[in-house]
Amino acid sequence: MLGRSVGESLGVYLTPLPSNNNPLPPQINYAAALTNRETTKKSKFVRLEPRPFEIVDGKAKVVFLTTEDKLLVEKCKLTLVGKFSRTRPQIDKLREDFKRSYPLKGTFKIGAYDWRHIFIDFTDEDDFKRFDGKNTLHLCGAHMRLQRWTRKFKVAMESTLAPVWVTLPDLPWHYHDWAAIERILEPIGPLIALDKATIARTRPTTAKARVEIDLSRPRLNEIEVALVDDTGELDTFNQIIEYENAPEFCFFCKVQGHSDGYYGFATSKEGPSHEGARRKKQDSGEGANE
Repeated sequence: MLGRSVGESLGVYLTPLPSNNNPLPPQINYAAALTNRETTKKSKFVRLEPRPFEIVDGKAKVVFLTTEDKLLVEKCKLTLVGKFSRTRPQIDKLREDFKRSYPLKGTFKIGAYDWRHIFIDFTDEDDFKRFDGKNTLHLCGAHMRLQRWTRKFKVAMESTLAPVWVTLPDLPWHYHDWAAIERILEPIGPLIALDKATIARTRPTTAKARVEIDLSRPRLNEIEVALVDDTGELDTFNQIIEYENAPEFCFFCKVQGHSDGYYGFATSKEGPSHEGARRKKQDSGEGANE
């Protein structure tokens, strides 16, 4: 037992008292520890407060608050959905081709949803933005359309949201700035990116930006910009908005690429014209792979 303390002989190890040579570590409160953990590593799980289920009319019912739903949606904000025109290639080959073709700053995961859809989950926001600005990708020789995942994602209906380039001709020179353009385009949709010439300020005549628009809403072609001080409105001008290759949305097929007018009828949810449109779609071969 020589050379060993009583605590060691009993299998008990004590923390030494603080001294000049062995000071105690600084105290960290819970909030600081939580903040440090969240900033150093992305949390893998969302903590939800326990809530008992209910039995309503003989059926089990569980409840999520809207705040809880938002927390869960936030974890999926860097997810894109890829949709292939026909049967997708094997998932392992897609992963290999994506990794080889598109070097990333962070990591990614690709999961198969069904025989046409895949989910691409990024860990780096810059990587996500890089692909969020694209409409299509080619993987394993196959054509794939990209769209941002939303909580309302359904295979039977493509998202009505689409990233689109818009130009702002004759925008005043001092408004060639991210913050100003973001405010001007707010009625249209969230700003995703500016093109290189706008960022470098080398094209005074026009600003160009990529925004996410909702194809189900009327398209705004003009926005009034007002300059106001404490006494009231000083000046206004109308800013023209020009869209580049904005896709149409068909509420019959529930896909992007063409409008209801493609089948020769106006937008409606019900009506005999839908049956004729369905036959036309089948005759053209469009419905063969759906």
